[in-house]
Amino acid sequence: MAIVTKENLKPKAKDLFDRGFSALDRGNLDYAMDMFLGCLELEPGFLEARTYLRAASVRKFKEGKNGKMTHAMSSLAGSPKIISARAKLSKKPLAALQAAEELLRKDPLNPQFVYLLCDAAEVLNMPEVAVQSLEILRDHSDKENADMLYRLAHTYIDNEQPQE
Repeated sequence: MAIVTKENLKPKAKDLFDRGFSALDRGNLDYAMDMFLGCLELEPGFLEARTYLRAASVRKFKEGKNGKMTHAMSSLAGSPKIISARAKLSKKPLAALQAAEELLRKDPLNPQFVYLLCDAAEVLNMPEVAVQSLEILRDHSDKENADMLYRLAHTYIDNEQPQE
């Protein structure tokens, strides 16, 4: 799937992005996330919307002073959705990607959710999305996660960025 730039956006997607950006600027994080998710449903390859969506969800997550227990609880609560999305990976990867985005909205730093998004992005041939999500996870992790770093290294190679 091709990466979409702001200049190539459909008018409806651009409107949703602009409204999301405005809401993010005002601190209305839930509405901003709704708008960015809507934009990504129309244009899954629009990386800028994904960047701001993740920024809003990380900000909301950190404002809630969530920690390891939150990750455990969200993993448990998200298990049915993860199983469903993994089952869709081969036939409906876009649906799996959207399910991962919804899970990441609630817990943007949960490795299971990030890995699901990466798997869907790989099937859709969108390594940039996987790189972006793994970099955010790396930047906000308290400790070095060997599995995450290994995946990030392979994703860099797949995205022709071996120098990273």
